[in-house]
Amino acid sequence: MIRISNMKNRYFREFKKTFSIVYFLLVLVGTQHSARALELERINVGAAISVGDGFDQSISRISGKGFQIGAAWRLTKGFYVVLESKHLYNTIDQKDAIVHWDWAYWLKIYGYVVYLAENDSIYNVEINPKQTLKTKPVMLAVQKEFSVTENIGLSVSAGMGITWYQRQLFLEETWRKYFASIDYDYKYDFRNYADSRKGLVFNIQPSLAVSRRISDALSLSLGADYVYYIRNRRDARYFPMKNAWNGFLNIQFLY
Repeated sequence: MIRISNMKNRYFREFKKTFSIVYFLLVLVGTQHSARALELERINVGAAISVGDGFDQSISRISGKGFQIGAAWRLTKGFYVVLESKHLYNTIDQKDAIVHWDWAYWLKIYGYVVYLAENDSIYNVEINPKQTLKTKPVMLAVQKEFSVTENIGLSVSAGMGITWYQRQLFLEETWRKYFASIDYDYKYDFRNYADSRKGLVFNIQPSLAVSRRISDALSLSLGADYVYYIRNRRDARYFPMKNAWNGFLNIQFLY
């Protein structure tokens, strides 16, 4: 119960952070345009999934899930300005992850300790490296909507933005020591965290979505984004993806 409560609190804190970013950008956009120039059309809240293509050939898979929020303003009939932000939790499958991380503590100290333990008959050591990637993209786009029927619409959009990221490596370790004199096997599990890698990347994102109006105030939207990442900053060198596909399901509050 405590673990579930901690997870809920963590997601709530991250949602507040993402909402704060979007709210700040909304205020910024609002100060640049009069009420006559832009009319708020809808606010979106929904769930998202992501599958990325690794920049390094040693990475076999990057996938995750999270949530997104956003808003759209009417420019002219059928055209909208869209501002959105996602918060995604990804896992990374990478061969020889410890080697690629270039972890000084492992290379100079801890790796040798593990090597000695693995070659000692009274010890048994299991090391399982894991990687996570948290991303917070913020996107500004222009969207075109088409009416298919009275309640069904199709939209296409193209935009640019930035993605904040935090990449983390940790080791799931299981150590065992056998005490022959008392026939006892001692077992200890823990996680060993390396220093995280942080930064931001720029990205370009076209999107396609289908919406279904369910009432005067609500509609549902199902769609996908293709994201191409531009790693031209120094702190982007640890970002593992060159592109990604995102799927999303939104509830839209209509104005």
